[in-house]
Amino acid sequence: MSNGLHKIIFNMKNKKAQDTLNSAVIFVLLNAAFIGILGLAIVMFGTGADSFEKIYGQKIVMVTDSMREGSVLEMDLKEIYNVANKNNFEDNILLVDKENNNFTIKTSSSTGHAYYFSSDITSSSFFLTPQKNSLIIKT
Repeated sequence: MSNGLHKIIFNMKNKKAQDTLNSAVIFVLLNAAFIGILGLAIVMFGTGADSFEKIYGQKIVMVTDSMREGSVLEMDLKEIYNVANKNNFEDNILLVDKENNNFTIKTSSSTGHAYYFSSDITSSSFFLTPQKNSLIIKT
C-alpha cells in the first residue's frame, strides 16, 4: 500500500471512530441530564407539600362556601402539619386575608397556594387550636 492511500484509510477509520465516540458521549450526557431532572422532580414532589396544600385548600373553600350562618366546622390538620414539619417549615401554615376574602396555605418556604372564598366569613372566623392539630371555622 502506498503511503498516501494508507493515510486516507487511517483518517477515515479515525473519523468513524470519532463520530461513534461523539455520539456515545452525547448520549451519556443527555441521559445524565434526564436522570438529574427526573431526580429533582422526585425530590420536589416527593414531600407532597404541593398536593397537600391543594387538597386542604380546596376542602376549606368548598366547606366555607357551603356553610350556613351560625355553623361551626372543625377540620383535622394533622397531616398537613406533618408535611410542614418534614419540610422544616415553622411559620404559620394558614394565613387569612379578610380584606380580600382569601387564605393561603403553606407547608414549605418554596410552596404556597392562595384560595378565595365567597362566603361572608372573616379572618376572625378562622381559629387554629392550641395544639395546631385542627382548624375551627365559625360563621
